Amino acid sequence: MVFDFSRHLGNVLSVDREAARAVVQPGTVHATLQKQALANGLRYGPDPSSHSRCTIGGMIGNDACGNRALGYGKTSDNLLGLELVTAGGEVLRVRHGDERAQVLAGSPLLSGLDEIVGRHLSTIRTELGRFNRQVSGYAAQRLLPEQGFDVTRLMAGSEGTLGIVTEAEVALVTEPEHRILAVLGYPDISTAGAAAVAQLEFGPVAVEGIDRRIVEILTARRGPQAVPDLPLGDGWLLVELAGDDRAEVVARAEALCAASGAVEAKVVTDPAEAAMIWRVREDGAGLSGRSPRDRPAHAGWEDAAVPPERLGDYLRDFDELLLQHDLTGLPYGHFGDGCLHIRIDFPSRSQAAQRDSATSSTTPPSWSPPTAGRCRGSTATAARAAGCSTGCTPPTHSGCSPRSSGTSTPTTCSTRACWSSPPHPPPTCASRRRGRCARSWCWRTCTTGVTSARRCTGARASGAAAPTAPVRAA
Repeated sequence: MVFDFSRHLGNVLSVDREAARAVVQPGTVHATLQKQALANGLRYGPDPSSHSRCTIGGMIGNDACGNRALGYGKTSDNLLGLELVTAGGEVLRVRHGDERAQVLAGSPLLSGLDEIVGRHLSTIRTELGRFNRQVSGYAAQRLLPEQGFDVTRLMAGSEGTLGIVTEAEVALVTEPEHRILAVLGYPDISTAGAAAVAQLEFGPVAVEGIDRRIVEILTARRGPQAVPDLPLGDGWLLVELAGDDRAEVVARAEALCAASGAVEAKVVTDPAEAAMIWRVREDGAGLSGRSPRDRPAHAGWEDAAVPPERLGDYLRDFDELLLQHDLTGLPYGHFGDGCLHIRIDFPSRSQAAQRDSATSSTTPPSWSPPTAGRCRGSTATAARAAGCSTGCTPPTHSGCSPRSSGTSTPTTCSTRACWSSPPHPPPTCASRRRGRCARSWCWRTCTTGVTSARRCTGARASGAAAPTAPVRAA
């Protein structure tokens, strides 16, 4: 079921400049909040490339991140309070920083969460939250005693399965006066990925990775003038540094370039030129709906995260995996966080192609054991999660879900199983009258449901691969 709050619950209710926080409704578009925050000398930290259309409620559901989450944190890291409604109609209000006893007194439902932590302390401590972008499944590590039994931030990433958010309080940060971009060129994307972790010692707010495939797509679609001069190489890191002292930030960027080991590097001090380079990262991904072989390329199918120090090896082995299955991809991502986005040209029109798709999306590179960190690292990728959730969640984690405790009652929302267990093949839509379908299993053809889901998650209309899930017209 898709809930689209952007029409009737899409307002910024307040911005408190002194306290650096805002209260918003779930349908508030990110850009709307950001505009009001910037007018007060603040900013909302997480900034997905879909910021012009994604909603804060959708970002909470997915624990979305964005280019500058390295410096400002994920959506969950900026969540201060929530008002949410359970499937049974109970209204819960939770706040980050509340004492455990205070949280438990808020509702009998929450006592089940305490029981989960008590039964699975070892698993939660050793398997969850091992690296920043490990956001697959429920963030049960937020309930650990050392994390303050934080039910508020547990809700981020739960995709509406524990409650429907109706209001959120989020933290804002001070906008630094100066941003300087360092662009580093490497022989290929795996070398760039391996170098990303070394840049973290310079305190960047963003470390993004692209390669020539994205650049060529943008050049082909918009002409060579759309791509500014980049350093020599076939893979690049875009490293943004920020601060209030311009000379200090420039000096830090120059030191970073000198130590980067890049084939060629440059410091970009002109904001207009830096904006053009960032557009390569944002628009290149958005325009890559077709692969270099002119096949449809599906967005978000392989939305993976590994510990940043292992990203180079992962990228190298992943490219080999694509070659084995005669596939091509357009990789890019938040390399400082070890997060990869890639658009893959699965030929999904045949049953054989569906089998190939399932095989390639569930086969981890041989170097990586199933629980070594190959997990969903950013926005929700339900289609892929259907086949690979066991590859990034250990078997012992199954009991740690809030859905597996006494909280699994009619007062909680529907489980994720409805997203990860679609029928194969899904039935097609029998009618498209004004977006109303004769069957409920019609994600791929029901225009209203798809439009609402894309508005919520920020997926683009062209080239976006929607999960085959039971969705009714919103």
